[in-house]
Amino acid sequence: RDIEYAKLRKEWLPKHSICQVNRIGCTVKATQIHHKKGREGDLLTDTSEWLAICHKCHTWITEHSMEAIEQGFSKSRHKI
Repeated sequence: RDIEYAKLRKEWLPKHSICQVNRIGCTVKATQIHHKKGREGDLLTDTSEWLAICHKCHTWITEHSMEAIEQGFSKSRHKI
């Protein structure tokens, strides 16, 4: 699965080069992929749940998970 992810990432990220979060301090250039629902199982390669993101915005999402969910940048990972 990691090999498939690396291939998809290499193809996908250049096509999505602008950060989709754009928080204060955003560097604009997307260099990372945020997995809105996590990276477990098939989610690792589910591009419909990917978000092109800069490092600063990715850090913000990690540090403010509830706010990121409220703003649609992440989805709850708790199973109901």
